[in-house]
Amino acid sequence: MASTKSQAILSLESSPKPLVMFVDDDPMILASVNRQLARKLTSIDFVFCDGGAKALAEAGKRPPDVLFSDLRMPIMDGLAFLTEFSKRHPKATRFAITGQLASSEIAELETLVEQVFSKPIDCVRLQEIIVSVISRPEQS
Repeated sequence: MASTKSQAILSLESSPKPLVMFVDDDPMILASVNRQLARKLTSIDFVFCDGGAKALAEAGKRPPDVLFSDLRMPIMDGLAFLTEFSKRHPKATRFAITGQLASSEIAELETLVEQVFSKPIDCVRLQEIIVSVISRPEQS
């Protein structure tokens, strides 16, 4: 009996923290989000990527539970990234962030993300959303 209880406690203690990934080609945005969120939400791991290819590589190492991706990025734009990411990691909760949204992108985004946020990013609102998503029963 005691060993089973010990194993259960060890299993809980060794489970990784939830992981939130931010993808944006603007280093100032990534630094701001890091400064404002990662330091406050210490029970969550964060990873910051400056492009889609890097984010796909990082997600291959450890898939994030929650993803926030810019739509306007060079080399691999946000739609291409989100399409590929959603194929590889369908269980992750995905959000888009953008300064502008073309009407032609709306239909595609509906199947790829839960919600689209406008820039500038309100970090208080992002914190609320992250906590809400991580607290969902299916995320546990």
